Amino acid sequence: MEETQKRIGIFKLALTPDKKGYIGAFFVMDYAGKPEELRVTFPVKPSSMQRVLYGASLIPHIGLKLCAVPLYETLTNVPPIVLVDDERFLPLADIAKGYVFAVQAYQKARLPRSDSDFPTLEITIEPANENFKKVRAMYPANYDEMDRDIALREIRAIAHRMDLLELFERVGRALAVLSEEDERFR
Repeated sequence: MEETQKRIGIFKLALTPDKKGYIGAFFVMDYAGKPEELRVTFPVKPSSMQRVLYGASLIPHIGLKLCAVPLYETLTNVPPIVLVDDERFLPLADIAKGYVFAVQAYQKARLPRSDSDFPTLEITIEPANENFKKVRAMYPANYDEMDRDIALREIRAIAHRMDLLELFERVGRALAVLSEEDERFR
């Protein structure tokens, strides 16, 4: 990957402060952690009826169809690596022009998989820095061997530079500030 392409995209779906809706955010930064772009949706507030009718598919629908895909399509600096914090958002890989990983805190007991038909593989990434957290990274099983090697090399390189979980925390804090400062995001 060329040095000019060394970008990471972070997609996060967060609850609104009133816990009645969701805000999607796509944050793009370089490998040094310098912000390049932030795109945010207005809150998506499903009705009680929609919550009942969508059931377990509500979060993937809001996260992918209403937030991640539209935000990704508006990015000026399209990142070759995208991190999501929920494996239900891995189908973003179907439209992404790079590699998508779902990153979660490592737990000895394996987390139950969602009911998704989207096949995934996973790796455990040991932190290079004692201050970073160990993570489990899932990725689409349909990456061919060459793409898988490139993708794994890149995510390991990123994990050696920064704490992958902290990136999601950073976006979450930015969304909290946004909702405090602008009532349209509450």
